[in-house]
Amino acid sequence: MNFGVLVFNQVEELDFVGPWEMLTMWRKNANGPENCIIVGQSLEPIICAKGLSINPHASFATCPPL
Repeated sequence: MNFGVLVFNQVEELDFVGPWEMLTMWRKNANGPENCIIVGQSLEPIICAKGLSINPHASFATCPPL
């Protein structure tokens, strides 16, 4: 099972980091989703609301089924 977290320019950091942490803890402790993927429109770096720069794992074009 794959879970994706959508990111975009000016995304609030806590809006995707909180779900990311919950999903990865679920995987570690209770057989949650095997893959957690950060998805952006492209693979270009995303600049978040407070200046953090992140790199998506997959783009809309390359993302596996979620």
